Amino acid sequence: MLSAAASLLAVFLCLAAPAQKIVSPEPELSYYSVSPAFEYHHRFDSISAVDFRNLELNIFDARGKVRVDAKLKNGIYETSGIPRDWVAINSISYFGFQAGKPQFALLSFLWTWTGADAASYGGVQLFTIQNGWLTVVQQIFYTARHAGAGATFDPATGALFVNSSRYTQLDAHCCPSQQDVIRYAWTGHEFRQVAMKTFPLPQPGKLRIQKPSAKPN
Repeated sequence: MLSAAASLLAVFLCLAAPAQKIVSPEPELSYYSVSPAFEYHHRFDSISAVDFRNLELNIFDARGKVRVDAKLKNGIYETSGIPRDWVAINSISYFGFQAGKPQFALLSFLWTWTGADAASYGGVQLFTIQNGWLTVVQQIFYTARHAGAGATFDPATGALFVNSSRYTQLDAHCCPSQQDVIRYAWTGHEFRQVAMKTFPLPQPGKLRIQKPSAKPN
């Protein structure tokens, strides 16, 4: 199961009717889904034979074009100098079993870009083997600039939840004030968005630290 903050579970219960993706006031999308249909020039007998931790991971923009080409080594890619890219695999889930073999893999990754300032993102990529070729079927990309941003996938139900940072026009780069919580359902060949809701984020000045109560005598 993909990692995410435990507090995200309570938010999931509030999700209701389907909604379209909403463009953030920032010059980037809060989140997006793209189907690049990208084929690697590597043939495999099964998806479980792929060494994802040492893959040349391509991160795609909203048009399906390669945005970052990360040559992973043991699950991590890092460039030197400024600007600087850091990419890491978070987890890999296999599902869609037939005759005991998985037909799909869902890879979760993190990407941090450092230049004049820093920006953090996350995403999941859906892989399968088509005609022997490793293929990226779908990528869901989100903004990860608050505690709790992430993705959670349940292979048993096919439910995928994404928590993405959202900026308003008044937010500073450091501090998004909202979060989008998006629910996707597995259709058998891709993930389809079925619900989205935006929630406020607690601001740093309003956070409270719970002090442990004194033990009774």
